[in-house]
Amino acid sequence: MKPEPIPSSWVSDANSLLQAKLPTTVQREIFLPDATFYAQYDQSVDKTAGLHLMAQALFGWLKIDPMGSVIDFYEEKDFPKHSGDTAGFYTRFEDKHGYERELIYLNSRHRQNSLAVGAILAHEMMHLYLFRLGLRLEDTRENELLTDLATIKTGLPVLILNGMYYQSYWWLTIILLLVRIYYRRTDQSSFGYFQPKEYGRHVRTYLRERGLGATDVIGYLNPSSRRFLPHNPLLRGKATTEYIRQLNRKYWFVTSLKYVPAAIIAAFIIIAVVQGDQQGDQHHVMTSELQTQIDSCKSTLDALADKVNKDKSSLDDMDARMTQYQKKRQIRAYNRLVDPYNSLLAQTKQEMADYETQRTTCNTLIEQYDANQ
Repeated sequence: MKPEPIPSSWVSDANSLLQAKLPTTVQREIFLPDATFYAQYDQSVDKTAGLHLMAQALFGWLKIDPMGSVIDFYEEKDFPKHSGDTAGFYTRFEDKHGYERELIYLNSRHRQNSLAVGAILAHEMMHLYLFRLGLRLEDTRENELLTDLATIKTGLPVLILNGMYYQSYWWLTIILLLVRIYYRRTDQSSFGYFQPKEYGRHVRTYLRERGLGATDVIGYLNPSSRRFLPHNPLLRGKATTEYIRQLNRKYWFVTSLKYVPAAIIAAFIIIAVVQGDQQGDQHHVMTSELQTQIDSCKSTLDALADKVNKDKSSLDDMDARMTQYQKKRQIRAYNRLVDPYNSLLAQTKQEMADYETQRTTCNTLIEQYDANQ
C-alpha cells in the first residue's frame, strides 16, 4: 500500500522549526562529496575503517565533536529488533565506567555499497546531531520525517539521494509484450521516511532558496538516483568526480547491454510470429481482408445509391418547376433553371456510372470471398 504524502503544512512547520533551531553555520552550504569521500571507502579493505573516514568528514561538516561515539556495522542475527528493513539505528548507552556514549550502527548487508553506507550514515548522524541540540518530536514517525528534512537543511541531501536506487525492467516488458504477455516490474529503494520523489521535491525547494539549481548538484549524483531530483533529463552537471564518472560509464554500459539481447530476442520473436501467421493463418488473413474490402465496398455503394436517389429527386423537382414556368410562359424563370438542371443531370449520370462500376467491384470481391470458403 502506497503511503500517503506528507501534508505540505506539516513540512512547512517542520522546516520553520529547523531553521530556527539549527545553527546558521550548518545551513549555509551544501555538502558535495569530493573525489575521496566514496572512493576511499571502496578502496578500504577494512570497511569499518572506511566508515570512520566518512563519519569524520560528516562530523567536520556539522562542526561537532565525535565525543567517543561508536560507529560500526552490525549483523542482523545479533540485533533481531533491528533486522529486516532497518538500515541502521542510533542509540545511547553507558560504558563500563558509567559514561553515556553514543552509538551508530549500520546494517552489514549494505557494507559493500558505499552509496548506501553514505546515505544511512548521514541519516543516523542527523539523529545524533538533533539529539545533541535537544530537537526531537514525540511521535516516532514525525521525528523520522523531521530528521529527513534536517539532512536537507544541513546540506546533506546529495548523500541521501545517492543512496536511493531505481531500476526498470522495461526491456523485459517489451519482449513479453511481443508474445502478448503484460509484465511490469521496477525496483526502488531509499533510506528515510519520505518517498524518494517527495524527498527530491524538498531538495529542489532547498536548492532554489539558496539560488541553486539541479545543474549545481547533478554531477555529484549517482545516475540511478538522478530521477528523484526534478530536472531536465538532458541536463549535464557543472562538476563531477572520477567516482561519479565511473558510475556513469558503468550505468550506460549496462543500459546499452540491455538493448542488445532485447533487440535480438525481439527480432527472433517477430520472425517466428510472422512466419507462423504466414503458414498457419494465411487463409484466415486473406478471408478477413476480403471481408473488410467487401464491407467497405458496400458502404461506398450505399452512399452512391443515396446520392443518386437524392439527385434524382432534385431533378424531378426542377423538372416540375420548369414545366410550370413553361405553361405560364415565365420564360425568365424557366431559363434560370436550364443550366442548373443540365449540370445536375450530368452529375447524376456520372454518379450512376460510378454506382455500376462500384457494384461490379463488389460482386467480384464477393465471388473471391465465396471461392475461399
